[in-house]
Amino acid sequence: MIFYPRYFPVAGFTLLPWLMFIKKAYKDDISLLKHEQTHRQQMRKDWTIVFWFRYLLFKKWRMYYEVEAYKVQIANGASLNSCAHNLSKLYFLKITFEQAKKLLS
Repeated sequence: MIFYPRYFPVAGFTLLPWLMFIKKAYKDDISLLKHEQTHRQQMRKDWTIVFWFRYLLFKKWRMYYEVEAYKVQIANGASLNSCAHNLSKLYFLKITFEQAKKLLS
């Protein structure tokens, strides 16, 4: 199930494999949808509770999950630069834009 709230703090967020939020302004952004669907697949593969445990507590795992999702997003038309910017700024990974760009290339 996907909800499209008008006001949401981020462009997209997958809470559970069956519960996704995409800000209404991004409703037609296929690359963002694919990014969030990647998180859904990660949750199904690793079990949701394990996914969130790793994601919230371990920078290494958060980076792994986000790099995988951003690579899918880029493959579906998103800009490498915008994805690298987001990866370097939004996830408390303490990496530079250039490091993010290298991870996503």
